[in-house]
Amino acid sequence: MKICPGNKGFTLIELLLAIFIFGLVISTVYSVYHATFLVVNTTGEKMEVAGRARVALERIHEDLFSLFLGKAGFFSGEHHENSGMDSDGLSFFSSLHISFKKGEEGSGTALIEYFVEEDGKTGLLNLYRSDRVFLPGIKMEKEKRQKYLLCDRLKGVRFLYYDVDGVQHDEWHSDGEQTVDDEKNKFPAMVSIALRFDNSAADDDVTVFTTAVALQRKK
Repeated sequence: MKICPGNKGFTLIELLLAIFIFGLVISTVYSVYHATFLVVNTTGEKMEVAGRARVALERIHEDLFSLFLGKAGFFSGEHHENSGMDSDGLSFFSSLHISFKKGEEGSGTALIEYFVEEDGKTGLLNLYRSDRVFLPGIKMEKEKRQKYLLCDRLKGVRFLYYDVDGVQHDEWHSDGEQTVDDEKNKFPAMVSIALRFDNSAADDDVTVFTTAVALQRKK
């Protein structure tokens, strides 16, 4: 085989230099792709969390806004902690009953309850809502309530209560037996709600969503 003297192959240094440049280009492209993927993924998770928070807060807002203010009105807010996380509960009579059963009346006074339970798999908190029609003379047992998951993957649920003078309270308890002097403070003037969502996939440990509801007052 005849070899032309003008045809030369690549030297070892040239091959190493080409491999180095190729590796540098691939590394740069991968870094840009990885950063873009993280931004898209984090943004998607934040939007999903924000959507769940909006649904939960709107549901609580509508229930509180329809608070039953009659003489037999009832409102109870309790502060609890579960594994070091706020796990507050709230219950009251509302005129906004939501029926999930076929054939059940879709209106009337109902006992609304919000309560928190720990998820055994994740160690995070689940917020549940219970809605039961109030029937005078019939005892309403907690064991028989049907719960509906309102929000999950939480690291805290906090309710705070403010009286007509603007004083903050961690808990609130009232029933239908207050005297006339206590009537103005039978129900809180405002309730603030804070939901703390797990955000361990992002830079922040938690994402907090808050709102406040000014309750209607009897004229």
